[in-house]
Amino acid sequence: MDKLKALFAKQFMWLIMAFVLAFPLALIPMVLIQNFIKDYSDFINRIDNQVVILYVVFVLICFVGLILIRFLSSLIKILIGTKA
Repeated sequence: MDKLKALFAKQFMWLIMAFVLAFPLALIPMVLIQNFIKDYSDFINRIDNQVVILYVVFVLICFVGLILIRFLSSLIKILIGTKA
């Protein structure tokens, strides 16, 4: 039972870390959009000044991506451990 508690605690910490890291990582696509779009003010007008919603979408995408990367790395570690 203690092993199960430790596993849940570890996964919960990864969940919190992914949530915290998603916010600064979401700034990268925002900067890329700002640098690669030639007429940034026109882009902002076309999306009706809803940059915050765009940022929240990028945060969610980064969060899911981090969780997926963690999940895949755990699967690879399990597969390598069972074949050895």
